[in-house]
Amino acid sequence: MLTKLDCSLRFAGDFDWPRCLGFYRSRALDGVERLGRKEREGQEGRQPQEGQSVYQRIIALPAGWAVYQVQHEEFSQSLQLQASLQHVQDIEPLKAAVTRQFDLDADLSQVEAQLKLGALGAGWIDGVRIPGIISPFEAGVRAVLGQQVSVTAARNLVQQVVDELASAIDVEAQTWRLFPTPAQIAQSELIFLKVPGARREALRRLAGYCAEHGDANPDDWLALKGIGPWTVNYVKLRAGHCRDIFLDSDLGVKNALKQQKLSLSAVQVSPWGSYATFQLWHRL
Repeated sequence: MLTKLDCSLRFAGDFDWPRCLGFYRSRALDGVERLGRKEREGQEGRQPQEGQSVYQRIIALPAGWAVYQVQHEEFSQSLQLQASLQHVQDIEPLKAAVTRQFDLDADLSQVEAQLKLGALGAGWIDGVRIPGIISPFEAGVRAVLGQQVSVTAARNLVQQVVDELASAIDVEAQTWRLFPTPAQIAQSELIFLKVPGARREALRRLAGYCAEHGDANPDDWLALKGIGPWTVNYVKLRAGHCRDIFLDSDLGVKNALKQQKLSLSAVQVSPWGSYATFQLWHRL
């Protein structure tokens, strides 16, 4: 029998929830994530409720898996979390994972005090938090396959990995797919991926390393052939809960700086480089 969870997760400051969901929507993996609208009961049955967009996902946790749904509570500083968990002992790990994923423990007033009043003030977007990725390994896969291609092309490549290798889980009349484990990817030749051979081998090398050593220390990945600083910094930005990663070598950041006629260094935006990165990405 599944364990049910329904709770509120509080946060301080603003949260641009529609913009956050838009970022996820363009990168969402079929079977792993779903984005839609909350439904409510009415005289004509279940109908979409305007303004209540939801994010759904399946993840692996220490004791098993969980399918969860998150939505913003309008006019409140909280996200509503509902979940079905395989094991009750995963409740606290799930709450912690969702808190990290949506950057709920950040107080954006501290970020704004420096960046909004500084060089990024013109065109500042309130409520921009760091949309996280559940695990460093998943972030690494997305980063390796996302190099030098569009967001759509990167998403399609990662989707191929999911379609070929992910385990299917049936939960309450819906089929979900757990993001492939390092072992599942390392044991595949990945011949279904139409990418340069060097990139395919870099991905298998990363998967093999994480299968043996875990994915807790992305800085160690720099010793792997084909894994460079941009990949590691992207992982730390999206999955490492690091708030001072300014991706000044990223093409999108460079283009945004050029369009905005800005010249910024990591020192100027420290200790909030990650928020500066997302402010610039959202301006493209």
